[in-house]
Amino acid sequence: MIGKTIRVWIGSALFGISYTGSTILFGIIAPPIAICLPGIHRQKVLNVHNAILLFCFRIFCGVTINVQGRENLVKGRSYVVVANHQSEWETYFIQVLITPLSTVLKKELLSVPFFGWGLRMVQPIAIDRNQKSNALKQIMRQGKERLLGGRSVLIFPEGTRVSVGEHKSFNKGAAMLATSTHCPILPIVHNAGEIWPGKKWLKTSGTINVIIGKELNAEDKKQVIYMQKWSAGCVMECYLSVEKINPYLSCMFYDRTFFYPVAIFAVLMIGISKGGFGGGLGLLTVPVISLVISPLKAAAILLPILCVMDLVGLWSFRGRFDRFNIITLLPAAMVGIVIGALSSIVYLSNILN
Repeated sequence: MIGKTIRVWIGSALFGISYTGSTILFGIIAPPIAICLPGIHRQKVLNVHNAILLFCFRIFCGVTINVQGRENLVKGRSYVVVANHQSEWETYFIQVLITPLSTVLKKELLSVPFFGWGLRMVQPIAIDRNQKSNALKQIMRQGKERLLGGRSVLIFPEGTRVSVGEHKSFNKGAAMLATSTHCPILPIVHNAGEIWPGKKWLKTSGTINVIIGKELNAEDKKQVIYMQKWSAGCVMECYLSVEKINPYLSCMFYDRTFFYPVAIFAVLMIGISKGGFGGGLGLLTVPVISLVISPLKAAAILLPILCVMDLVGLWSFRGRFDRFNIITLLPAAMVGIVIGALSSIVYLSNILN
């Protein structure tokens, strides 16, 4: 019990550090890059950040993901996506699952430094929840524009985060938007709130079950009643499901078409990091290349390159060293080695299981 508690604290702390660092880094570098791309492709830049966060969350916090109903998601089709909202996790996951995607959210989020800057890139529908009538008109107007532009629209019909075990009545915006645009509704439910509770920094290990329902052709606004019943039923089904899929393929789509550009970029990042400029960049190489191949293969490819670089560095500076610097760096290096070894053990044990 004590060991599990320590693991939760350490994993949550490591994830918190990676979350903050990645958000700040991408909040600075992603907007200038995305501005050069067509609007419909900008989310791919933000999805690098999303995928890194999902990857770190799974590794540091010991979480596996089970997705059912992926066959119900047709690539290239625009949907009005409705999902239950229990934590921050689903906001990242669904953006990676469905691209491009515009999310209906409260406008205050766009003012958050770094986070809000990246959020603006994906054409969200930012509403003022205090003005419900205007908010609904805005969802109808901007939602229609996004759907006609080839994007899907994500709506949390409960309107806010809801704790596990609680239920709120659904707002009618999703059903009205689907009816007016003749776009299908795609329902998604999950139990992420049990693993990543809202407004709490401690994350627990476990399994997040995600169910993608069959699309609903909304002929009238009464479909919202069916959605509500479907959601409640599938939330219960999440706990009963025994179907397993590979959890390490569920947080991102691997696209080998871009393997070489991404791999070259990752190796350049390692070189720049090893050269002494932006030492932290080296930490992002495995998560970046994991977007196009599995994390295990990414580590296997990059590890020999890192070893060769280290050997070249040792040979170049042989006989020259600073004793004070070695004494200063060794303790921190040992801590890093231990953390890396523990992370690898957790990762490999999850694969074996």
